[in-house]
Amino acid sequence: MVAMLTAGAMILQGPAMAAPRVHASAATAVLDAAALETDIPRSLALVEDRYQSTAPGAPKIYLIQDAHSNPSGQLNLSLTLERLLESHPGIRTVFVEGGRGENSVSFVRQYGTAEQRRREALNFLNKGGLHGEEFLNMTSDRDFVIRGVEDLTLYAEALELYGDVVRRRPEAESVLARIRVAVSALRPDVLNTALLDWVRICGENGEEEGMWMHGLDSLMRTARKERIALKDYPHLR
Repeated sequence: MVAMLTAGAMILQGPAMAAPRVHASAATAVLDAAALETDIPRSLALVEDRYQSTAPGAPKIYLIQDAHSNPSGQLNLSLTLERLLESHPGIRTVFVEGGRGENSVSFVRQYGTAEQRRREALNFLNKGGLHGEEFLNMTSDRDFVIRGVEDLTLYAEALELYGDVVRRRPEAESVLARIRVAVSALRPDVLNTALLDWVRICGENGEEEGMWMHGLDSLMRTARKERIALKDYPHLR
């Protein structure tokens, strides 16, 4: 979502979605942790990064990364947008991917009661037929428009590539399964006792995300015990 307001940029990430790191350019300065505080509760969204532009009069940009076709994630997106619209009355436009031109659905507000619209919108959202910004646009009285900013040629190419990935998935999964077996067999010959203990603590179930989430503290303790310098790994802090 892009809000044409003051200077700065903030990245918000849905709590159920892992997002890539966004790096600051030479024209920005990374703000400290205290500057990342917002009035948006962590149950709705997480502030991943915030950068302050050095250009005079630069607009404020809110970039929200959401889990597509995830009903709870889309509801959180709707609530997050409502918080931003309430705290920044000047916001009038929400820009979205996957669309082109005017995509507002506020015209639906003239039909039925607010309760009926919410019920029908929730039904479509649960089926993946509505996104969070459309849900808010349909069910609230917030004055904003939705505009798609997609390059439709690139979008069609991305869909084609995704279809190719889906078709190749069974073959890729078979190759990955063989790689996992090989890695498991080689671990005792490659890893030292401390790292083998770390793998055991994290669980050898191949769930990489879970290993990192629950085993990072153990990994850091192991690094300190083995006197591994962490200065070359700035993301581990």
